[in-house]
Amino acid sequence: MEAILDVPKEKGSRVWFQETPFPDMRPHRHEELELNLVVSGTARYLLGSRSYVLRQGTLVWLFPNQQHILLDQSADLKVWLAVFTPALVREFCPKESNAYPLQSNDPLDDFSRIISSTECTGLSTLFHELESFSDEPELYRLGLVWLLRMAWKRWEPSTLESNFSDIHPAVEKTLCLLQEDSTLALPDLARQAGLSPSQLSRVFKTAIGHTISSYRNYYRIQSFIKLYGNGQRRTLLDCALDAGFGSYEQFHRTFKSKKGCSPSEYKRQLTHAQSHRVKP
Repeated sequence: MEAILDVPKEKGSRVWFQETPFPDMRPHRHEELELNLVVSGTARYLLGSRSYVLRQGTLVWLFPNQQHILLDQSADLKVWLAVFTPALVREFCPKESNAYPLQSNDPLDDFSRIISSTECTGLSTLFHELESFSDEPELYRLGLVWLLRMAWKRWEPSTLESNFSDIHPAVEKTLCLLQEDSTLALPDLARQAGLSPSQLSRVFKTAIGHTISSYRNYYRIQSFIKLYGNGQRRTLLDCALDAGFGSYEQFHRTFKSKKGCSPSEYKRQLTHAQSHRVKP
């Protein structure tokens, strides 16, 4: 299932600071050009057939037709994000400018680089100052244009360090299969990916940093959360089984490992939130 980028406030060109874990790591794409600047922590992106390791100072451009997924993230990950509408990019990155590549929808080149600590600090300051003008539309728009062009200026030099690696076609195939059906067993995945189960397990762990089982369980947990909703209609067990878990014991163990609390604690948190919700 493909997700849609949840852009804060109204849809359009915007910047914001992400200092809590990204809530949903499903594959997604969006019509805006996206810019990420990693301030601290580490993460791993999958963009098409390439795997990117993100760390402090990483500057990443994500284009409209590029499906991407954040595979994992450290607890201290902090990222500045910006999205720019196609109209703004067309207006301020015209064909005659060196920023014209930003009008692309799905370029073949690598658009992830490690910039210097000085440049990272400078761009972080620009992000922060721009965010403070969010209630002044004219200044905010001018600031967005300045950010767009300055970030491109910082990224453009060819001497910057690239940080991607190509992933095995069988791994890419397996990721697609699991996104469509998280119940597929390893032998079925291996047969469709064209490798033996042991080979697939090895190349998958090397490329993604997680075992196939761990990656599958992530999608099962996400499916459970969507099925369970606010906890008012269905039981924990029913939703766990429908999400692909074979038993409540397996679900309980996996949920606590991934979410840091037991399913019953999660249910209590939802109930508490519902009871304290302010009514209009």
